[in-house]
Amino acid sequence: MNHYILLSPFRNPFENVALEYYLVHHRNEKIILLYINSSSVIIGKHQNAYAEANFDFLQKHQIPLARRISGGGTVYHDEGNLNISLIMNAQRLHLTELLNPISEFLSTLGLNPYVNYKNDIIVENKKITGTAAHIFKHRILQHATLLLCANQNNLKQALQVDRKKFEGNFVASNPSATTNVLDVIRQKISLTEILKQITDFFKQWFSAKTMNLTENEISKIKQLSLEKFSTWEWNFAYSPSFIYSDVCNGYSIQVYVNKGIIEQCIVSPPSTNEVFRKLIHKKFQMPFSKLIQEQI
Repeated sequence: MNHYILLSPFRNPFENVALEYYLVHHRNEKIILLYINSSSVIIGKHQNAYAEANFDFLQKHQIPLARRISGGGTVYHDEGNLNISLIMNAQRLHLTELLNPISEFLSTLGLNPYVNYKNDIIVENKKITGTAAHIFKHRILQHATLLLCANQNNLKQALQVDRKKFEGNFVASNPSATTNVLDVIRQKISLTEILKQITDFFKQWFSAKTMNLTENEISKIKQLSLEKFSTWEWNFAYSPSFIYSDVCNGYSIQVYVNKGIIEQCIVSPPSTNEVFRKLIHKKFQMPFSKLIQEQI
């Protein structure tokens, strides 16, 4: 089977999620996909969107949240983070097919990477690569982040959240200390140059030919992004049912949420305050205090 390398024409996170979906469902080749997203928070398919991000920070900096099609935990993307996807036909998942070339590339830069029990690549005791996967019939998507020169301050703030307020059957992230490739290598090199080196390395490692999307494919991917992957229904309502607990206006409140909609509020001590009754059948949102303010 021929191997192909594809550089995504998109920087929009919803379009790149749609691109991965399209390559899994509508192509049959072995494809190495490289893409960069603009600033965004990307959650795993089975996560609770509301419990994974600092929405005060996201709203202030106009950072979108996108749900990908693979499992795993939440990550922060920006233009200093390279995403590497390996999409292929296979009977079972072999993450080493993706982790080995990434590790080998890092070794060419004089680093000493190793893969931990979570299939993260670690350099100098900090995470530099995380992985996730998705299987559809005979088609497998495995992908990884590679922190080149991401804004570490934004990364930490965007993912800072009090998960103790959320209870439910969903996958919760377990954040790790992270670092950037360009912060730990001894040589001075630009982002443009290292991206070229990585592209050339992967092309040679997989003996891959360059692949381009047709205009028709680009149109279909943009339509997928618009109709599915950028919608509230996919990114928020797809979250598993959960209970949110907080203290509001002197009351302890438990909010029961199903498919993104508030179904029940339990207030202690009991209150006749209409604000809490108005929450029923509303879309849940974070920060929760903002939702309360909208009802006053």
